[in-house]
Amino acid sequence: MRSRMIFYLAGIALSVLLPELLPLLVLVFLCLAGFFLYLFCRTTFPNLAIFFLLGLLLGSLWGHWQISHRLADEQARSDWYVEGLITGIPSIKKDVIRFNLEPQIITPHNDAEPVPRLRTLRLSWYEPKSTLLPGQTVKLDVRLKPPHSMLNPKGMDYERWALIRGIDATGYVRRFIEAGSVDQWSISGVRNWVNQLIQTTYSDERNQALSMAIITGSRTLLSDQDWDNLKRTGTTHLAVISGLHIGFIALLGWWVVKGISWVFRVKENRLALCLFPLFLAALYMLLAGAQVPVQRAFIMLLVLLLSGYKLVVIDPWDRWLLALVAVLSFSPLALYETGFWLSFAAVALLIHLARMDFSKWKLFKLQWLLLLGMLPLYSVFFASVSLVAPLVNLVLIPLMSLVVPLVFIDLFLGQLSLSFLHPVVDLLLDLFWWVVDVAAQPEWVYQATEYSKGVILGFSILGGIILILPFNAVSKAVGLCCLLPMFVQERPQVNEDQEFSAWIYDVGQGLSVLIKVNEYYLLYDTGPGYRNGSTFPRQILPHLNSLGVEQLNALVLSHNDTDHVGGLDDLQKNLKTQQFYSSYPLKNKGALLSDITRCEEGMSWDIDGVSFRFLLGTEGKNDNEKSCVLLVNNHDCSLLIPGDIGASTESRLIPQRAPLTWLVAAHHGSRYSTSNFFLRQWQPENIVYSAGYANHFGHPHPDVIARANARSVVQYQTAKQGAVMLEASKANGCTVNTIREDNKRFWR
Repeated sequence: MRSRMIFYLAGIALSVLLPELLPLLVLVFLCLAGFFLYLFCRTTFPNLAIFFLLGLLLGSLWGHWQISHRLADEQARSDWYVEGLITGIPSIKKDVIRFNLEPQIITPHNDAEPVPRLRTLRLSWYEPKSTLLPGQTVKLDVRLKPPHSMLNPKGMDYERWALIRGIDATGYVRRFIEAGSVDQWSISGVRNWVNQLIQTTYSDERNQALSMAIITGSRTLLSDQDWDNLKRTGTTHLAVISGLHIGFIALLGWWVVKGISWVFRVKENRLALCLFPLFLAALYMLLAGAQVPVQRAFIMLLVLLLSGYKLVVIDPWDRWLLALVAVLSFSPLALYETGFWLSFAAVALLIHLARMDFSKWKLFKLQWLLLLGMLPLYSVFFASVSLVAPLVNLVLIPLMSLVVPLVFIDLFLGQLSLSFLHPVVDLLLDLFWWVVDVAAQPEWVYQATEYSKGVILGFSILGGIILILPFNAVSKAVGLCCLLPMFVQERPQVNEDQEFSAWIYDVGQGLSVLIKVNEYYLLYDTGPGYRNGSTFPRQILPHLNSLGVEQLNALVLSHNDTDHVGGLDDLQKNLKTQQFYSSYPLKNKGALLSDITRCEEGMSWDIDGVSFRFLLGTEGKNDNEKSCVLLVNNHDCSLLIPGDIGASTESRLIPQRAPLTWLVAAHHGSRYSTSNFFLRQWQPENIVYSAGYANHFGHPHPDVIARANARSVVQYQTAKQGAVMLEASKANGCTVNTIREDNKRFWR
């Protein structure tokens, strides 16, 4: 049976790893092939092949079904009248409401527009004129586009995230037409009521935030500092509803059945011991919003409990595989989710460690072995590990096992005007935060790990295996030595061959470029900022962290527009900067920075044979024309970044060399930049447009594209191809790679 499950899982994995979905005609052929094998070939291998084909078929059909509902690219920026139901709890931040809407009636502004089969819309309403309530029916005038992801190295893949959750279009509210009735007894309405109840029950804001996070899955009140402390102590999983919380509620249900049996002196009912915990866990899942990770945790619990109901003993590894089959059958793309790997790896380790002898210090030893076994995964997914996580979790997991059911009981008793549990719950929540805050203070508790090389990762996996297996002390010492290279940040060898690389990030309607010369890092602009934050933390910082960048050698702020410098505050919160270059006076917390250098014409410096030179900057009739114009080149390749200058300023640029290898189009491809004169003078071989998907400016403008086509210039758009990676090396010359083409997937 195990071999069949493994082959079935392999089929599902292949279906989601392929760059494109298999055509429906091919799937029909696979069905016929499987049917033929079943009828005429009953030997072992064909039998296993049938299960492989079943997995491949299910994963492919799931992908086709999800994609078939998505708004077409041709309908980007299309306008619709929508009547639907607000699901989930709207998020309110700085005059912006973001919410999910299940459309019931969709009417196009243009009668010729085909009506799509949309299931869920993710909408934003800027400067809202009224409050939106969960479970409320509304009529809206909206502008929609397909879910589109800014795609960068180590960044979040929003398109995959939306596909898993059935979000078929995103957009914003152009006009609020009418508010309908509110279904107070809908799941969303009940969740909202519970959140309001929590806020009136507990006075401390952090206790409110944690209670909402672990009861309804609403994490909007948790501050950035709270998240940082949770990350540093390895306790983020305690503030995000996961299998652990589902397990707490199931265990409560199990004890309730045991208690009733003991009180009434009746024999325990085996079926009740399975079904009642599942019933409570299902209610908890619904109250938490039935998000995909919570559904995954419930499915695992469902399989583990029901498979253990029979009197016949089922091996724990068979239960683990059954849960794996159930989860991936329900959501094949879970294979790409970090939580999927962490949860199943943790359960597998627990199954293995449960067979070992823990005579003394059982829980403490178990936590340390879990950390060591999970270390390679933490390194791959987070490039860091909390050294105090085992000790802190040893205290906080039992504490949280009390907090979760006690909050439920306290809220219930509060409705009966019984408040004697309020001080107890407040005390436990205060204790949780006190332990987290104290443990997060030392600098050494959170260590970066090196995993960029396969050899280091291989040694870390070997070390983890040795440490969790029952070997002798000498072997354990060898295992620890295998883990040490992860914590040694290798200094790159300095290359004197005048090589450099650059990443033009996909940041939407904005610009950010990272230039690397050996250990020297220069960031040109920080990407756009919005009312509720910037793109920097999600789209740029993860890549910088993966490169081990803790300090930028130089930061160039081309000009004072939010689409170029909107991420500055987030950058300064996370990274140090040695040298600032800017075309405008730069302030930090209201005071002018004294170490700022104005990017003036002719300023230049060399790093390991690579030349950096400002061709223009600081002077101009407006901010755009004052942009810092930076030229980077070695003897073979050259990169020009002109900011947002227009054609008149372009005419002042004197070519330092022609042809130019790479040009970042000025002003995101505006029709008033990248003129014919400029193209003739500089003769760029490649142009990169950093512009947002379906942006309302129409960048890059068709006139600019036509001018570049007339000169046979190779063109790239971050909106279509994701981050663009440029490399100037002696071995490979001047090369260009794009993340979407190098990592093709069927959902993007």
